Amino acid sequence: MDVSAGDLNTGDAPWEVALRYAAGELSHEQMIDTFTVWPWTHDLFLDDGSVWPEQYVRGTWQDVVRAVDEGYLSREDYAELFERTA
Repeated sequence: MDVSAGDLNTGDAPWEVALRYAAGELSHEQMIDTFTVWPWTHDLFLDDGSVWPEQYVRGTWQDVVRAVDEGYLSREDYAELFERTA
């Protein structure tokens, strides 16, 4: 997956943060710090009646789950993030 270089900014969704971390653009500490202060909301489906329940609103915890599922974050990263943001 192509991850463009650039400075991390507050507009980045957790998905982009995970990709930048996986690409080596962010240190582990930067990734954890960014997720720790992220204004998490409940995972909201785009359409409650959708036949595709994996649709979600960008910027929710689902970005972290997806990043783990696709191998951009480790299960250890997930556990640490979950503990720090709980």
